[in-house]
Amino acid sequence: MVTIRLSRSGAKKKPFFHITVTDSRKPRDGRFIERIGYFNPIAKGKEVRLKVDHERIDYWLGVGASLSDKVALLVKQSKFTPEEQENYFKFKEEKRIKILSKKKEKALKEATPEPEAEATPEAEAEAEAEATPEAEATQNQKPKLPQNQKPKLLQKPKLPQNQKPKLLQKPKLPQNQKPKLLQKPKLLQKQRSYPRTRSRSYSRSRRS
Repeated sequence: MVTIRLSRSGAKKKPFFHITVTDSRKPRDGRFIERIGYFNPIAKGKEVRLKVDHERIDYWLGVGASLSDKVALLVKQSKFTPEEQENYFKFKEEKRIKILSKKKEKALKEATPEPEAEATPEAEAEAEAEATPEAEATQNQKPKLPQNQKPKLLQKPKLPQNQKPKLLQKPKLPQNQKPKLLQKPKLLQKQRSYPRTRSRSYSRSRRS
């Protein structure tokens, strides 16, 4: 599909755009069919900011070409009178200043800490309500034990000397008997599934 769009040229941070008629499948700055104008966003002094060939645009639109959103806006701007153009630039500048002022206010709010609000009777009541459960918690605290002393539940039972707990004691087995884990499993003898072949000496003697 044929489209009328912008293709960028110029140096770094100094953009310059051509209004080109090209195939939509081609890259932005690739091959084009025709150039029908240009747009210089950083024009200064007597430099021309925008130039559009309306006759060629009307021709391509009649053939079935489509305009990109930016080119449609530029075509609309190219038809402005000098007064309308001035009003448009003033509106654009005011909008830019408003956005900058909002950004500065937001940065100042983030930099300056918010002042602490004065204590109201409602806040005092909330503080008292929070203090009451803290007092109850202190009453229900566990008794403190002396140093190097554990509670009874955590203390280990005292066993007589040279005696291990039951879990660590080894089971007593009769003599010449190994535990089941160490015993080797009895394997069944493999049965031959093929007949025995005659020896080489028997075959040689028979041939002779």
